[in-house]
Amino acid sequence: MYFVTVRTKKGECLFGDVVNGVVRLSGMGKVAEECWQAIPEHFLNVSLDLFVVMPNHVHGILVIKERFPALVRVEYIQPIREKQRNEQKRILRKDVPRRGPLDN
Repeated sequence: MYFVTVRTKKGECLFGDVVNGVVRLSGMGKVAEECWQAIPEHFLNVSLDLFVVMPNHVHGILVIKERFPALVRVEYIQPIREKQRNEQKRILRKDVPRRGPLDN
């Protein structure tokens, strides 16, 4: 069992804000949450315990079941990553401030 903390660059609050003591996730925060929840899809020997996304970091507990799983189906990992990457780009574009007509 591993306790993991992933922090944003320079501690920027990219994942959301705290409003009245409750974390409100931004689009990037929702992507961070989805990526965390997808870890077992990419690493068959890892399961998740509790986790929380904060405005500038993620805390979570990973449980590694065995060192090397007997069967790993690598051929499915790339399509999953491509789909997630495209979805993440779509979500992140909503959060990026626009500067002009060329920033589409």
